[in-house]
Amino acid sequence: MEMIKEINSEAYVWLMKNDLDKWTLHMDGGRIWGMLTTNSSESFNGLLKSARGLPVTAMVRLTYNQIVNRFVTRSKFVNQLVQQKQQWMPKPFKIFEDNRKKSQRHKLINYHQQRENIFEVQTHMHHGRGGNKHIVNTSQGKCQCGK
Repeated sequence: MEMIKEINSEAYVWLMKNDLDKWTLHMDGGRIWGMLTTNSSESFNGLLKSARGLPVTAMVRLTYNQIVNRFVTRSKFVNQLVQQKQQWMPKPFKIFEDNRKKSQRHKLINYHQQRENIFEVQTHMHHGRGGNKHIVNTSQGKCQCGK
């Protein structure tokens, strides 16, 4: 942080305004924004499981081939997405779409007549769940949640 502060004090101030658990690994409790992170050493350990017991040269060759195979497979997949003009990876896009579909059943009310950037969002009641009210201030990017 001190290096960032020396290079760009505005960036330092902006970063310090944000919750550390949202953008730093050392403060996220092993998670990053609700998604478990995968350590690269764990990934390599998975690769090496199939190579245990082999001579060192065979282990290196097998590991190298598996890594190259992964890069080639993922590269083909990404190129296919680019050709189809997909801007999102499938899993995050599915989450986005599921949330978008749910949000279509919510009620949106202009909460503050003088300011058009404050809204009340009431979630859809389904099987005894939902029906929550959230006050959203779009200009500040904040949400006050309540029942």
